[in-house]
Amino acid sequence: MRLKFCIEIKPTNKTIGLDIGLNSFYTDSQGDKIDNPRYLRKSEKSLKRLQKRVSRKKKDSSNRKKAINRLSRKHLQVSRLLHRL
Repeated sequence: MRLKFCIEIKPTNKTIGLDIGLNSFYTDSQGDKIDNPRYLRKSEKSLKRLQKRVSRKKKDSSNRKKAINRLSRKHLQVSRLLHRL
């Protein structure tokens, strides 16, 4: 899985080091820490389960449309969580 993150840059003459790790998402040289987004693993599990439900439904059935709707809502929820970082 590939995560993208954005850092706010302020024009100063200082150099800041970043450490991306397992215990914290990143730690800068000033000691500020951002925790890992642990909800992603849980979301991946639920997306996998919902995708499996969609694939088991007959094409063009109303139950498949409902399953696709549930899956798309979950994708939207996860994307909003990622943008919140």
